[in-house]
Amino acid sequence: MNKKLYSEWIEIADGDYDLAKRVFDCQWPKQNIRICFHCQQAAEKYLKGYLVYHNEEIVRTHILNELIDLCMKYDDGFEALRDMCTYLTPFAVQVRYPDHTFEIAEIEAKRSLDYVRIIIDFVSEKMKDKQ
Repeated sequence: MNKKLYSEWIEIADGDYDLAKRVFDCQWPKQNIRICFHCQQAAEKYLKGYLVYHNEEIVRTHILNELIDLCMKYDDGFEALRDMCTYLTPFAVQVRYPDHTFEIAEIEAKRSLDYVRIIIDFVSEKMKDKQ
């Protein structure tokens, strides 16, 4: 178990989530693309933090379901997050460059925030007794 490295992953993930939430709550025009990107990043880092805690070597991927598969080695309950991870995964790369081909509405940004909050709460609950 690497509690220190786990904590570092979670601290960065919490920063991504906090940033996404603050941008969503701003009165100026919503930056839906950035909100969704940071939600995906927070989910990715929470899952990677969970894996680090279990001494897994971190794979370089932004595909959240690959991380779910690895997390399921320790807890089958991670399957419940699969659809949310499928939704969030495209926001890792596709929205970062000017050639992305889709618009992101405010409702999608809100859904991203809701999903990542569920993922954060789920992983946090799994780790609560291990802290």
